[in-house]
Amino acid sequence: MNRTTLIAAALVSLVVFPGWECGQPIIEDPGFDLWCDKQLCSWELNAGQIQRVATWHRSDYGVLMAGDPTVISQFSPVTSASSSCFLFELQANRDDGVTLTLEMDFLDDGSFLHDGPVEYSHELASDNWQEVQYRVATPEWYDGVRFIIRKQGAGDAVLSHIRVTKASDCAGPPLDLDNRIEGAQCDDDKQCDGGKCEQVEQKPSPAKPVKVCTLCRDDDDCVGFSVCGMQWGERLKLFRQCIGTGQHVLGERCATDGECATGVCCEGICSQCCDGAGCGVGQACDRRSFTSLGQEYVAHLLPWQCSPGQGSGAPQAPCLQNDDCDSNSCLGPQGELKTCSIDGRSCEQNANCPAWPSLCLPLGVHGGRCQ
Repeated sequence: MNRTTLIAAALVSLVVFPGWECGQPIIEDPGFDLWCDKQLCSWELNAGQIQRVATWHRSDYGVLMAGDPTVISQFSPVTSASSSCFLFELQANRDDGVTLTLEMDFLDDGSFLHDGPVEYSHELASDNWQEVQYRVATPEWYDGVRFIIRKQGAGDAVLSHIRVTKASDCAGPPLDLDNRIEGAQCDDDKQCDGGKCEQVEQKPSPAKPVKVCTLCRDDDDCVGFSVCGMQWGERLKLFRQCIGTGQHVLGERCATDGECATGVCCEGICSQCCDGAGCGVGQACDRRSFTSLGQEYVAHLLPWQCSPGQGSGAPQAPCLQNDDCDSNSCLGPQGELKTCSIDGRSCEQNANCPAWPSLCLPLGVHGGRCQ
C-alpha cells in the first residue's frame, strides 16, 4: 500500500524518565524476558539476528539486535475505541553509527516488511541506558496496530525495555490514516487505497450499514462474468469485491443473488429461498431451529432453507446437514462450513472472527448437496 510516512507528527514530549507511569499495557513482554528457545516468544523477528544478553545490570536481560538491519515487531489488537493516545517508555544502548527507529503500522498491512512507508516513524533517543518517554496521538479511527523496532547500522544495539500503555493526555493533532486497506472503516473515498468508500451491511437488520473501504460499488465495476459480492478477511469489516458468479455457498454472507451458488441472497445470507417463496409443494421457507444446533447459535446468522431438518430435500438440493435430505445424506467437496456468530463470515477457528465474543461455529457441510 502507498502510505505517507508521518515522522514525529504527534510527538508531544521527550524527557528523561525515572520510572514507569501507570497505564493499561498494550504490548506483551515489554522487557524482552520471555524467550522460546533462541527467539522471543511475544515478538516476531522480521529481519536480522537477535540474542538474549545482559543490559545495564547483569540480572536485567534484554535483546541484542546484531544484524544490519534487524527488525522485530508485535501486533496489538488495540482500537480507537479504547485508546487515542499512546505513552512510550524505553531504555536502550547502541553503538556509534547505529540508529533505532520505532514505527507504527496501523491496520497492519505489512508494508514495513518491504521497507514501505508506515503511518509513524521516529528515531529512538534512548542511549547509555537512559530511560525516556514520549506520547503519540493516534489516528481518530484505527483497528489494530503493529509496533516495529528497526535497528540499522554496522554495530550493535541492546534494548532493555519498551513499554507502551494507553494514555489520555496527548496534545496536538492525531495522526492521519489514509490509503486504508479494504475492510477498514472510512468517511470518504480519499481515505481508501482503492478510492472507494461505501456503505456495506455488516449484519442484517436491525444493524445499520457502515462505510468501509471496498473494491467495488456494484456489478458495473466488475467485468466479464464477475459480480460485486461480499468478501472478508480475518480482521476488519466485511467489504465488497469482484468475485466469480456462484462463488459463495449456502450459509455464507452475500450482497447479491449472483454470488450465491444457490442463486438466492436473502437478508445477507446465501439461502435456498426467501420471503416465503422458492420452495416446492409441501415445503416451507424457514430457518433451522436454534435448539437443534445448540444455545450458542441464538445470535447466529442462519440461511433460509426449504423445510430444514425435515428430510424433504430431493437429490442435488442444497443442504447443510444430513437431515435436510430425503436420503439422509448431505455431501460437499470441501468438508465443514463454519461461520462467525457476530457477522457470519466464513472461518476456521475463533481467532478468525474479529469481534468478541464472536465464535466460529460449524453450520454443516460446505457446498453440500443431497445425495
